[in-house]
This record gives sequence, C-alpha cells and structure tokens, in this order.
Amino acid sequence: MAGDASYSEDRTFETPDYLDIIPLPQVINEKGFYVPLDGWHIETHQNERYMFSARWLQDRMVSPLTITGIGNSVNRILLGNINDAQVKAALKDRGIEFPAGLGEEGYILDVFNDEIIIAANAPNGIFYGVQTLLQLLRYDNSVEAVSVTDWPDSKIRGVVISNRRSPLYIGKGNDDKPVFTESQKEYIDKLAAWKMNTLLLFDRDGFMWESDTEYIEPLVEIKQYLDKRFMKLIPTIGALKDFYNIPFYLGDGWYIQDEEFVFGTDNIAKPIKPSENMVIDGGFEAGGSGWTTTNNAQITSEEAHSGQNSLSITGWGNAYIVFDAEPGDIYHLSGYGRGVSPFFCLYAMDSEGNILYSLCDYANYVNNDYVTYWRQYGATIRANENTVKIKVILYPKYGYSEPTYFDDIRLFRLNGALKNVIRTATTDIVVTNMDKSVTYMEGIDYRIINGTTSKTFSPDLESFIIERLPGGSVSQNQHVLVNYDSIIYQKLSNGQSIPSCISDERLFTDLYYPAISRVIQYLRPEIIMLRGDEIRGFNRDSRDVKRGVTNAQLYAEWVNKLDSYAKSLDPGCRVMIWDDMVSPYHNGGVDYQLKYGGPPGQSADAVREDMLSKRAVIDVWWYSDDYFTQMADATRFFASKGFKYVGSPWYDLENIRSWSELIVDELQCIGGLDTSWHIGDIDIHYPYFADHIWNTRYKLIYFNGFENDSDNDGVPDSWLFTKDYEEESPNLILNPSFESDFDNWKIYNTYENTPDISLDSYDGSKSAHFISHSSSGSTISIDYYINVVPGKRYVWSGCGKTNNIITGTEGWHRLYGTGRFLNDSYQRPYADSNYMLDIGFSSGTHD
Repeated sequence: MAGDASYSEDRTFETPDYLDIIPLPQVINEKGFYVPLDGWHIETHQNERYMFSARWLQDRMVSPLTITGIGNSVNRILLGNINDAQVKAALKDRGIEFPAGLGEEGYILDVFNDEIIIAANAPNGIFYGVQTLLQLLRYDNSVEAVSVTDWPDSKIRGVVISNRRSPLYIGKGNDDKPVFTESQKEYIDKLAAWKMNTLLLFDRDGFMWESDTEYIEPLVEIKQYLDKRFMKLIPTIGALKDFYNIPFYLGDGWYIQDEEFVFGTDNIAKPIKPSENMVIDGGFEAGGSGWTTTNNAQITSEEAHSGQNSLSITGWGNAYIVFDAEPGDIYHLSGYGRGVSPFFCLYAMDSEGNILYSLCDYANYVNNDYVTYWRQYGATIRANENTVKIKVILYPKYGYSEPTYFDDIRLFRLNGALKNVIRTATTDIVVTNMDKSVTYMEGIDYRIINGTTSKTFSPDLESFIIERLPGGSVSQNQHVLVNYDSIIYQKLSNGQSIPSCISDERLFTDLYYPAISRVIQYLRPEIIMLRGDEIRGFNRDSRDVKRGVTNAQLYAEWVNKLDSYAKSLDPGCRVMIWDDMVSPYHNGGVDYQLKYGGPPGQSADAVREDMLSKRAVIDVWWYSDDYFTQMADATRFFASKGFKYVGSPWYDLENIRSWSELIVDELQCIGGLDTSWHIGDIDIHYPYFADHIWNTRYKLIYFNGFENDSDNDGVPDSWLFTKDYEEESPNLILNPSFESDFDNWKIYNTYENTPDISLDSYDGSKSAHFISHSSSGSTISIDYYINVVPGKRYVWSGCGKTNNIITGTEGWHRLYGTGRFLNDSYQRPYADSNYMLDIGFSSGTHD
C-alpha cells in the first residue's frame, strides 16, 4: 500500500449510484412515477444566456417543444432565475425552498405531473439543470419524476487537449489551414453535457508565436463556442522545454569552457584533445573489438546499416564498452538500430564502477515497439566531478525473442569539436591566452570561418574554424583557451527538447511578450498555461552561468516576468504552471539538471524560498496511486505556501477517484484537469472524471505515507497499538531480509547480473541489490499471494538505499512499497471485496 488513508462518510450526498446520470447529482429523490411530455412547452427569460439552454433542451427532446417567455401555464418546463418574481412565485406555490450556497453553477430540478422547474442563481446553473433533465428523459418522451438539489464540488472541471492526439485538437481545412471542425464542436457539446467548464488547449509549441497567427481565427471561434456553453478556455503560451519555434540563437546551449587549442603552422586552431570517434569497431566489421557481449549478442551478416555486419541481440542480452572520462567532458553517442525498440545508453560511472546517472535513446512506442527500418539514435551526457568512466551499452527492449540489430556506433568527446556554435550578440566564440589575462579580438587577432548549424545536432555537422590573422597578437604554435556555447540535444528521439535561454532578454521581448499580447487581445483568458514542465538542461548556457543564478532563481524569473506582463495587460489574467519543476516531491526536489548538462540545485527552492509569484496557479500532476504520498504531500506543500492549485490525474480511473477525494473541500484547491494525453479511452475516463470532480463521494481526512520511523522499529511514527505489535501483527513477508537469498521470491526481470544478494544490509547480514535505468531493470516479487481480511489495516514498508545522485542520497531510508489488492480472480477490483495482496519492488538496494 502506498501509505494509509481514511475517508469521511459524512459528505452530504443522497443519490443512488444506480442512476445513470453523469455527473451524479449531490441530492436526488425519486418520486416513483413518470411524466409524459407530449404537448408541453418551455418557458424561460428572454435573455440569450437563458434562451441558449432552452434551445439546447428543445433540440434534444424526442418531440420538439415550443419556447415562450415566463407565464403561469401548466405543462411547462420552467427555466428560471430565482430572483425573478414569477419564478419565486412558482417555487412558493410548490413549497420549494431554494437552498443558500449553491453558487452560480448549482440548481434545483423538481418534476411534477404538470410542471418541471429548473431554478438557479445564474444561467450556467440552468444549463446544468437542463443536462440532468435530459439524462432523465426516456425514449417515449417521458421523464422520471425526481427532485434534485445539485452543485459542483470543484470550481474548475476540465480536460487538457494535447496536440494532434485528440478529437478536440484544432483541425485542418481543405487548404491545410487550421479550422474549428464540426466533430470538435460535437465533442465540446459532450463535455458541456457532463458539466465540464474548462478546456485547456495544449500545444507542443504554444499558440500565438508570430508564426502561429493562422490559429487566431479558429481559436477565437473555439472561445466563442465555449463561452456559450459556460466553458472557459485556458490557452498555452510557448514551451520553455521545446525548441520548435525558437530561433537557434535563443536555445540554451552547452557551455564549453576553457578548452585548450593550439595554432598550427597553417594558422588554424586545433584542439589538444581532438574530437574523434572513440569506438574502434562500431560497425562490427572487426569481430566486435573492444566490446563485451552476453550470450544473446552476436555479430551477424543477415542485416547491416552499412558494411557487411551488424550486432544482433535478443531477449535479455546486451553489449557494452567502457572508456576513461574526465569531469566536464561532453560525450555524444550515435548509432543505428532496427528491430524491437533498440536502446542506446550512456552511463556515467565513479571510480568503483557505480552508475552515477545515465541517459538512453530508444524507440518509445505505446502499441508497437518494433522498428521496421534502420533508425538513427543519439544521446549526450556531461561527466560530473565524480565521473571517471563512460560506459556505452546497447540492448533491446527486454523479453522479446526477435533479434534487434545495432550498427555504426560512434562516441565523440565534443568539447573541442566547435560544432553547432551559437553566434549572436549575447554569446559567441571567445579566445583567451592560457591564464585568461588577455582576451583576443575577432577581426584583429583571428577570424571565424562559420560551420553549419542545425536545431538537430549531428556529429557530422561542419565544424567552425578559428584562423590566426597575421599582424595580430596571437603567435604561431601558441596555446589558447576557447569558450563557446553549442546546441546539442540530450537524445535524438526527442531532439527538439532543448530549453530556451531565459537569460537572453530577447526571449521575452521578441517572443513571449508579443505572444501574450495576442492571447489577451483575442481570447481574454483568466488563466494562461506556461509550458514549463520536465525542463531538461537549462541554466547551462554561458549566458546563464555568468549571471551566477540558481536553477530556482532562473525558473522563478521566467514565470514572474510572464505573469507580471500578463497582469500589466489584464489584471484579471494570471499564469498556470505544471508543478513538477517546483515541487520537492517531483523533478524540483532532486538535482534534475545534472545529467542534462546543467548545474546541481533544486528548482523547488523557487517555492520554498518564496521566489515564485503567488499569482501563479500550480497544476499538480501524478498519474498513479503508487505516488499517493507525493500527491498528498505536494498539495499540502503548495497550499502551505499560499498557492492556488489544481489536481491532475490521467486515464487511470483509480487515480481520478483518488485525486477527487484528495482535493475536495480544500481551500487552496480550485479544481482538477484530466491530463490523459489521450492514451486511454476518453469516452470512458472523461465522463468518469466529470462525475467525480463534480460530485466527490468521499473526502480524504487522514493519510500517512509511512515515511518516518525515527526509532527504526518498523512501525511508522504516530502509530499507536494497544497490544504488543510483534505479537499481534507478525510480518507476512517470508524471508524479508533475504537471509535465505531469494527463497520465497520470484525473479521477474534480470539486468546486468542483478538482482543479486549484497552483504551491505540494513538489518541482518544480507540485502537484495537491483540495477535499473530508463524503462528497464531487474525486478522481483514474492512468489505467493497473501490472503487479507477486509477492514484490517496493512503496512507494507522496507528499507532501501541508492548511489544514484539524481534520485537519492547515501544511506538507508525507509520506503513504502507498491501493493495491488486483487480479488479471487486475481484482478484489481474497484469495489470493495475480499482481497489478496500482491507485492513487488525494483531498483536500488532493499532490505
């Protein structure tokens, strides 16, 4: 279990779950009869906002009804504001009291033999009452008699529509220009019928760059369409992490500092450490010289990208080669693969052979991992101060019997390559003498012969050349230091995932500020989403480094500048950001930038140390209940620092329900957004999300993540037992400390000769050791099922340690495990039943 939770049972809802209404009303009472609506009519205010709901109802009736103003007739459906005198009279005649506190979106619905009343404080409440009535309508044009009092539990109830993968994304017309399509309108109508009120339109680049002005017209159409349906649009502005529409000179480069060159007799500066391919037999034409392979890896002539041979690997096989490395060096791996998801990986290792961090490129397909053609891969890594070795390792996605082929493997040290150099007013190639006391002048001491540049790095790009000029201050055979910034991807499969350089003011004046101006001018949003999540490799460019700012300061500067500018144009507009980069429980709580060439430092300090504007709305996302501790702690963290936030699940129904129970009634929470990225079936999880975000059946009132055990007795702090714990609650895990090696444990996956038994233990003399990276690694599980008793409390915990500088620190730490409750058919149920607990874990050293 990922922690222990308790839920209240006193939230007021009186709706039987068998009613097929989405979302389920808060209070509904069935009267036991049906009312035929033939010959009825609709009465409402002669105001467009109310008339819209009347026409919506009229268009969806089995037999169309006429619409009139409010009178005092029978056989009517009355849609009325409670402040209207005639509506008040109708309520009084029926003995109906309109409850206080329903807000603009709440409503009452009461069905009588000769009248149906939908009353609300505002037109959006009327609209939602109409949606409930329509779901009570039968095929024979009759409706079930009920009385309903309903209101939403969350203010923001929406979905995130991501680029290209959604039926709601902006389509293309016959002329290939963006259009707002009929199918998109139909799906928005479906969302509105589920009482959703927000659509966050998410684009890879962010709309409203100068090159995206063709989107203005369809975006305005969408905004107007949403307005009529009481929905709000949250547009996205540019992605800090992506390079697609960013000028080359505004990318955040890799700062190559003090690289030694020497001017030869030809007056050309050459690196002391040439950038040459370090792999001797990357084409496997010389018998795999230098490579270490497992039994499942062999050289073959059946397939080849070039030459006669390639390396074929099946199942759990791999091949690797190790090179000496020096701190600060940048290493670039490239190669070609074909078959079952080839992995091309770089490991940074310390003097004892421990993996400090790693980076892999691979084919990441959701439904098809097989690459039918020779595809190029690449990865880049910078050696940190503890790195002494770089390991290149190749392997397929584990567990497949089909062969995967690898060929033309190359590894370059890039520091002296002078490739893909940023040359602009704010950064350029700088040449100094060896003690840095003299900075030489371009055009006087040397000239630059430009190489080729590309947003997608390649080791085959033409290098820039530094040529000594006669009569200058640089002498022949003189050694110099060269500094420059280079655009290099971290992995080729995501080659445009390169952040923008926040320290270059032109990023704001030329791109962000004009984009925000266009968004506010045309769309008038209350919230603008800034795409600032999963930033891999910022604060590494010389423009950043020379300022001496921390990762947290730089990130906060980006958010605050954009929020201040939006506020200057519209005081009612604020920005929203994803939480991961500023959360201590997510990417912001570790040295996340280190493996991507950036400096150490937690960007969560932007919130901890009050650098970030409190106007920013935080979108907290976790996509599995395996991370329930992080979900709970993150929301408490942001609330304690005074931030408004929303909670974001994805298509997993259990995750959706848990988020709704976690955030309901929390003062700082303003709602939720379904961020499914369209991996699951939106016709299943969208209505499920709409149901639970509107009417959350339970509220989380207690949670303990089992993180603290100060006395190391195996019992989490704050837990009390009235009887002896050991006597009443024996450990249900057999061989828990691996003193009998892996007895009672099943090895699911092996990786690099793990899992194995280690003598480094927390308790006893042994522990289990695992290695994992990216999506692969060694895993084990108990080889039996534990019968459990409903209502009894179970604690699943253990101790673990890791030497990964990205995800942890030295020493043993108490961890919670992942538990799955299974029914008698060994399936995961959503309803209560008798359960068995299936437990497993992976990665690190455990005891």
